[in-house]
Parts: sequence; structure tokens; C-alpha cells
Amino acid sequence: MGLDSRIFGTIDFKSLCVYALVGIVTFIVLALTGRPKQSSKKLPVPAQGWRPFVGMIRFFTDRQSFVLDNIAASHTGNFRFNIGRHNVVCLAGIDGRKAFFEHKNLDPEAGYAVLFNSAPPQPAKYVASRTGAKSSEFMGWFLLKIARFVHKDYLNEVLPKLLVDGRNQFERRISIKDDATYDTIDPFDQVYKIVYKLTIRTLGPSDIADDEKLTEQTLRLFEMIASSASAAKIVFPYLPTPGHVKRMYAGARLYALFRKLVRDRKKSGKRGSDTLQHFVDEGEDELKVMKFVFGAIFAGQVTTGVSAAWILVYLAVNPVWYRKIQDEVDQVLQKWDGAGSRHSPFEVFGQMRAEDWETAFPLLELCLKETIRFQVPTAAIRQNLGDADLPIGNTGEIIPKDWFAVYLFDEAHFNPKIYAEPDKWDPSRFLEGRKEHLKEPHCFTAWGSGRHPCVGAKVGTFLVDDLDNPTIDDPR
Repeated sequence: MGLDSRIFGTIDFKSLCVYALVGIVTFIVLALTGRPKQSSKKLPVPAQGWRPFVGMIRFFTDRQSFVLDNIAASHTGNFRFNIGRHNVVCLAGIDGRKAFFEHKNLDPEAGYAVLFNSAPPQPAKYVASRTGAKSSEFMGWFLLKIARFVHKDYLNEVLPKLLVDGRNQFERRISIKDDATYDTIDPFDQVYKIVYKLTIRTLGPSDIADDEKLTEQTLRLFEMIASSASAAKIVFPYLPTPGHVKRMYAGARLYALFRKLVRDRKKSGKRGSDTLQHFVDEGEDELKVMKFVFGAIFAGQVTTGVSAAWILVYLAVNPVWYRKIQDEVDQVLQKWDGAGSRHSPFEVFGQMRAEDWETAFPLLELCLKETIRFQVPTAAIRQNLGDADLPIGNTGEIIPKDWFAVYLFDEAHFNPKIYAEPDKWDPSRFLEGRKEHLKEPHCFTAWGSGRHPCVGAKVGTFLVDDLDNPTIDDPR
């Protein structure tokens, strides 16, 4: 007898009727309570095609079209919808962007914890609470620590190991044939994995970065968490969906691994020049350390890993910009090693310090900026944790207290009034004389903006330079 027969064979018809009745009642209750609440103040217009019970599943399945279609249908660009019992205002235009990125009571941590449930489970004492004008205690601590680890002093400590990692990973994953040609690679697999290695080296425990097996294992667990977010879990917060089970499993595995690393480091007295050593010396709580590493890895890998791969793709099909970047790399190599040298690029780059890397490759940084604008269709989210409704500029509309606010970066990044030919990959749009990203407030938001700039942008740019420069140049 199969497992399904053993289970369902024990359920009689009366039980099935009871279960069905409970399901129907639950459906009706959630359908009524899930509808966006009315307000005496002016709310943005409702999204087109609102559906009871589950709200706007299109926000998850076809986000870009859903948002842009409803922006076009609203006279202010703003609109509202719901996901289960959560009410959301989607913002657009100058007024919407300024409200989203500048208002002190819109909290990003609270927003992501509910609607973008891709982060690992968080201990209650570290979850954002209503704080009015202040950010959560953890977020302030997190930003303080990130600032410590993006400082040039720390980057110079890890730079030699980053270069060794880069070279080893490059030679391991991108081989050269006997006729001096390269194997064909999938940059979204190989380059993505190299970026993860460099990110772990910079912001994670060196114990993982030094062990290829642990590196691969933790990457799989992080990817499991990142892919487990689902609309079903938001609509049914207590339902153990398959994605939620995977998320809990991966989070538990990672927590057990990190706890062991912390305790082994304390017990053995072994010291390392990494973030983990800093936290051990400070006596930080293990859960807090884990949450920091998770947040840093997710923030860095999602944008940097994908962008580093896409840059190589766009340069491969754009000979003009490929030559520009090749010339830029050659000039840096010549400056630091001289003409006619036979040192490898990795050996030459080893002479440079973090502050040299920050200014050595301005054109490559333009390519990174354009690639992020062009290829990373991100939505940011906040929750109004203040004690009052928030006005949306001069539109006369509001973000009610406790509601969520969402902003889709494509609203500005692919706006033809801001960016000429927005569907064309063109790094020159950021050069002096054009600077299209400065036409309106907050119209380049990939590195954060307003009250929440991306403090990890420096590390992201640094890692892309570290990876893509040797890839573009001949590594022999």
C-alpha cells in the first residue's frame, strides 16, 4: 500500500466535509479582510484587475509589466494593491521617488522582512520594531560594521588573498587550450561562483573561503534561501509551504555551520584577518553575526555576481567599449609594471592598494553602472513605521500608517524622458556632458539613494574590478 493510500484511507467522508468547510470559511474571511482598507484621506487609485483573496499575484509573476501598466493608468503614477492582508502603495515619478527615498519613517528592514521573504529567519529581538524617526537598532549596527569592512584599511588586509583567490578561481574555471584559445564558459555560472568566492573572502569567514567544498556548500544553501520566497507564504503566513520548508532547512544548516565556526575559533584561539575574527574579538552574539553575514552576502551577490557576468557579455558584443576597457587595463598594467614586462596581470595588480583600485578603472565602473541600470530590474520596499500617514509629495495622496511602499527601479532606469534610448546598453550616458542620471532626483537608484545609500557599493565595484580586469586582459 502506498503512502497516499495509508494517509487518505484513514480520512472518512465526514472529515473531508469538515476540512472543506474550514477551507471555504478561511477563504471568505481572508478575501474580505485582505481587501485594501478604505480611508477618509486620499489613497492612490487601485491597481487594475484587483482580485480578492490573493491580491496581486502578478507582482510576483510579472512584476515589471504589472507595475508599469498600472503606472501608465494612474494620473499621478502611484497606485495601490494588496498581497493577502498586506496593503501596498507603489510609487512613481519625482514626488513618488522623493517620498520613497527621503522619508525617515519608511523602514526598509521591516518591508523586506514581510514582502520579500528571501532572507533567512530572524530572531525576534533583531526584527525591526516601530521606532518612528529612528532606524532599527540592528540596522544601525549593521551599517556601522559594513562601513568598517569597506574601509581601505580592511580592504588592503584582504586584497592579497582576493588576488590569489581570483587567480586560482580563474585558472580553475577558465582554462586555456594549447593553441592559446579559451574554452567557452557560462559566465552566469562560472563568473557568478567566482564572485561568491571573493565576496565570502571579503565579508565572510576565511574558513569558508579557504575550503572549496564549504564554499560550494554554502553557495547552494544561500541560493536555496534566495529562491524560496513565495507569494503563498505572504498570503498564508502560517502555511508551511515547500519554499518555506526549504528556507528553514537552509537557514538551519547555515546557522549550524556558522555557529561551529565561531565556537571553534573561540576554543582554538586561532586568529584570522576576517570579519569573523572582528566579531569574535567584540564578543558579538552568534545570531547577530550570522544575520550580518547573511545580509552582506545577499546584498553583494545578487547585484555584483549577476553584473560581473553581464559586463563580459555586453563587452563581447560591443567592440567599441571592449577596446576602451582593454586600453584602460593596458594603461594600468603599463603604469605599474612598465612596457615589455612579462609579469602576469595578477602579479602587476598585486602591487596596487585598495585606494589605487578605486580610481584606476573609471571606464569599467561606467560599464558596471550601466549594466546595473540595464540588467538588474530590482524593486525596493519599505514600511511606514511612523505614527501618521505620509504624504506623497504634492500629489495629495498618502501612504497610510503601517502600509508598505514599493518602488520599481525600472520606472526611472527605463524612462525615455531621463535616459536616451533606454533599451540600449550605453555607458557613455554617464560621462561628463551627458550625465543623464542627474536629470531628476533619484533616477539612478541601483546603489541606493537618499536616506539609504548602498554602503556596499564600494566593495561591489572593487570585486568587479578584481574579477573582470584579469578576465579582459590575457591572463598568461
